[in-house]
Amino acid sequence: MSWTVLAPPGGRRVLIRWFDLDFGGDPPRKVLSAEEIARARRFHREADARRYLAGRAAMRRALGELLGSEPARLVFETGPHGKPGLAGAPCSFNFSRSGARAVLAVVEEGRVGVDLEAADAAPDSEDLAPLALAPAEARTLRSLPAGERQADFLRRWTAREALLKAAGTGLCCDPSSIGLLPEGAAFSAGGDPRVEGLLAWPLDAGAGFVAALATDRRAF
Repeated sequence: MSWTVLAPPGGRRVLIRWFDLDFGGDPPRKVLSAEEIARARRFHREADARRYLAGRAAMRRALGELLGSEPARLVFETGPHGKPGLAGAPCSFNFSRSGARAVLAVVEEGRVGVDLEAADAAPDSEDLAPLALAPAEARTLRSLPAGERQADFLRRWTAREALLKAAGTGLCCDPSSIGLLPEGAAFSAGGDPRVEGLLAWPLDAGAGFVAALATDRRAF
């Protein structure tokens, strides 16, 4: 698949690329690092290991194409809370996978986060809400008809996860301490100074999936 250019209202210009990890056969191990191959061996299910390797290979190829570099020569580094980065690269990226579907987001400057979940990933959303959402959001979710709660939870969860990934905290930050405020089609975030200045938007991830993207506000 090719790159899609997004310029969400108020946000930075983002390049998005989607992947089907079950398409194309076994990933070429020559583009992967020894560490990536070793990590794949720790998966209990063969399908999960193969999709992990396919995702890493797809990400390397896409970033290599974008940067004019050999995929195997890309050197990844990890931030204090596990956020990945590219050593010496002039851009920031984030990657998310759910089953055989994956998405890569890249910005030329600033922060970016992306999250992808299966649409049926939270059947127990009402029980999860007090742990994962701000109190006001959890109350809103409980007020919805039962058939709408899972979709609302995942819309808020993917936005929150994308924001935390962009901020570089991941789940080291209590997600229920982050409050999401509607801002047009986006969410802004409060409750932790590390997420200030970020916005999150829903992404069209296709049938069966829910996704969100987060970037810094655009400077006007």
